[in-house]
Amino acid sequence: MTGYRSRGFSFIELVLTLVVIGLALLPILSTYSASHQNTRATMEEVISVNFASELMEALQALPFDQLCLMNSPVVFDNGNFSPDPFEIALANGNHHGLSGRALPPDFETHLLVDTYPDTGLLIPDANMLCITVTVRWGQRNRKIQLMTLKGRY
Repeated sequence: MTGYRSRGFSFIELVLTLVVIGLALLPILSTYSASHQNTRATMEEVISVNFASELMEALQALPFDQLCLMNSPVVFDNGNFSPDPFEIALANGNHHGLSGRALPPDFETHLLVDTYPDTGLLIPDANMLCITVTVRWGQRNRKIQLMTLKGRY
């Protein structure tokens, strides 16, 4: 048996091959992870922008005089407003068209209606209102803020 020669790979060659393949796959896997994080961040931003736009459009549809009655920040928490700016409008037959869907739990929405230019007070005979919708989300406290003016007409 002195002339016996093996034609297979040695254990050391197999281990080195696995190490080289592992090192080659590491950048590919990190790219996949970064792509997943960016996709999630984009989805969260789209959700917040869509909700803020929907809320802004619903507020613009409300009567000017009703918006003048809002004198405190409105918080939207899991599908419920506190205080609800649409309650009086609904009682008067004005449907706002805002869906009752809840935002994900880590989203926080604030709404502020103030006179324009900013006086710090809502005046019933104001001619211009500034409506601000702010949506915050995520661990890094990201936010989107939409502002618009509504005039008396």
